[in-house]
Amino acid sequence: MRLREVDRKLVIFGDGKVGKTSLITRYLDKSFSPGYVPGTGLKVFSKVLEFVYPNLIVNLRMSIWDTAGQKWYSRIREPAFEGAQGIILLCDLSRPETVVSIEEFWLDEIKKATGQLPVAIVGNKVDLITRKGDILDMLESIGAKNGIEVFLTSAKSGENVDNVFRLAGERFVMDIAATISKEKTRKPTNLREVTDSIVEDFISQHGNVEKALAIVQNQFKDAGMDLDAPDKKALLRALERLKKVEEILLSDSIARANYDERKKLVESIKD
Repeated sequence: MRLREVDRKLVIFGDGKVGKTSLITRYLDKSFSPGYVPGTGLKVFSKVLEFVYPNLIVNLRMSIWDTAGQKWYSRIREPAFEGAQGIILLCDLSRPETVVSIEEFWLDEIKKATGQLPVAIVGNKVDLITRKGDILDMLESIGAKNGIEVFLTSAKSGENVDNVFRLAGERFVMDIAATISKEKTRKPTNLREVTDSIVEDFISQHGNVEKALAIVQNQFKDAGMDLDAPDKKALLRALERLKKVEEILLSDSIARANYDERKKLVESIKD
């Protein structure tokens, strides 16, 4: 199992009072205090997302930039555009003019500044509209015309909010996942090679080689594992112990994914 740590910048644009800050704080459960970019009024939040693939774990540190909606003050947006790897365009479904503004202003503004399209167009405050036909048709048409996925959210109720940010995160890491999945590695053919592979995998995810090696040696010793003559039952006991260590040092999901993959390696060797 490989571990990758990546940093990405997501920016939310849209007219004033469409609910940008509310959407972000709903996503973060109001538990995060934003940082501020001096002299701009821009607010920056952060979130760590974990993506687990068959042979890869990606820890994504996503900075989420909350921007002002005043169209006439383009200079305030310059720090937000710089280095942005993903953009969400937000509108207020109870105010049709903010939907029109996506097509008539924001899409062109983003293309000029970055050359890229948004990750998603989001129609917020879906809970406030009763007659949804025309406004939703307009939003879907804008999305279809530009090849951009459209989401309907409510920052008030939380409807679909997690899905929007999860999509952004998945887009950020998909290239990494695709690259790793194409790499071919030779599978171990005996218990000694399996043991070496497990040790290398554990060390690669813990940064400090000396400390990680000491942990492995201690856990193998306590499991009754002889590194010179690996035994399948002892190795499986050692995996259980490593799993408990990684639940503390990493996370439950990473520990479980590592354990499952390592166990498959051990069980692939015939007695």
